[in-house]
Amino acid sequence: MSHIVISTQGGISNTKLVHDLGTCVPGGIGQIAASLRNGTPLFDGDLFQSPQLEQFTRVRRLLTILHDFGVEPFVWESGHPISAQILLNIMQASDDSMAEFERLSDLGHEA
Repeated sequence: MSHIVISTQGGISNTKLVHDLGTCVPGGIGQIAASLRNGTPLFDGDLFQSPQLEQFTRVRRLLTILHDFGVEPFVWESGHPISAQILLNIMQASDDSMAEFERLSDLGHEA
């Protein structure tokens, strides 16, 4: 997986949504509001860049907030559309792999 883009259909004007997204979307309130109105990306980056945990947390929070407000996210991976659920599944599988790696490391196994 490489480059992830998350946006909405646009045409959205909701002050509470903008405020809540401010907790996980970089940029000011004006930029977030413009992204919701215009359908421009709320997230545009490499999901597996460092620090990965921070990226995962930000994306999960973004998707949760959109879901809570009944807003359908548009998600692309390297220019190909995928569902938000597929993205969440990919992040969960990565979390599971990292947990197993850490468990094995704790037992003295090396990668």
